[in-house]
Amino acid sequence: MSKYRALIVLGIFIFITAQSKSQTVFPLAIGNTWQYEINYYLYFPPISSRTFTYSVVGDTIMTNGKTYYQLSPRNMFDEEFIRSDSNCVYYWSRLENKEILVFDTTVPPDSEMIINWGGFITATSRLFNSGTLFGEETNFYSYALGGLLFGDIKLADKFGYASYEYRADTEEIDYWSLKGCIINDTLYGTITDVEPTPINPTEFTLHQNYPNPFNPTTTITFTLPRHGGQAKVADAFNASTTNVLLKIYDILGNEITTLVNEEKPPGTYEVEFDTRLTNKQGSSLSSGVYFYRLNIGAFTETMKFVLLK
Repeated sequence: MSKYRALIVLGIFIFITAQSKSQTVFPLAIGNTWQYEINYYLYFPPISSRTFTYSVVGDTIMTNGKTYYQLSPRNMFDEEFIRSDSNCVYYWSRLENKEILVFDTTVPPDSEMIINWGGFITATSRLFNSGTLFGEETNFYSYALGGLLFGDIKLADKFGYASYEYRADTEEIDYWSLKGCIINDTLYGTITDVEPTPINPTEFTLHQNYPNPFNPTTTITFTLPRHGGQAKVADAFNASTTNVLLKIYDILGNEITTLVNEEKPPGTYEVEFDTRLTNKQGSSLSSGVYFYRLNIGAFTETMKFVLLK
């Protein structure tokens, strides 16, 4: 009896140890929240900095029998279902219906991994070092991302993605830095405005398209405010409808097509961009970086997206 009891105790110890280690690289639990400050460099016209927040809102078991945590909204890489263990980060590809290994912290520096993830084809490990984040000791893992897009990302034990630099083949840079997070009910750093988006929006918002990269279609979402907030920047914004102009441009600034040019009342809208149907030049679009720009009176915002054939 004592032998079986010892085996049971050993099994429980191994199970508990595995569970505690499973959250080492990327802490995933319902309610965990991350907020980033995004700064945009070398954009013309300039783009103001902003924050982006996402949380773990649920979990589910996929067809491979493994549990994935659901992020909402999708994070900076359009990840929705993600899991981690003691060494690696994985996400579930909805297009391919399979798991993709994104980062492996056990590989030595200068190792190149094929990831085919988020528009990036490779991830090359860089210097792994220890340090502090929000006053906590942690290990940092840095990777150079390559392919059609380029970037750098840094993971931190116990915190997940600590920073992310996004570049295409242009000079513009999007730099994401972790401003604060809530991990297992503990607040690290600073988080603001994590309340749900109000039913009556008060600010103009242009969202990142989804999916991105895409082929051949993608959806662009934008929000028009009701009276108040940014709606006061011009008298026209206080009207019941607002003229909305949404256009697509190539990397040289040439106009590809106009998706929206009409009066719209306040609310949130989704517009599909189909490369098979819309092309001002009369020829098919090639793989590469494109831009979509939203103009509403004095409000203008531009975002990048990638066509990957």
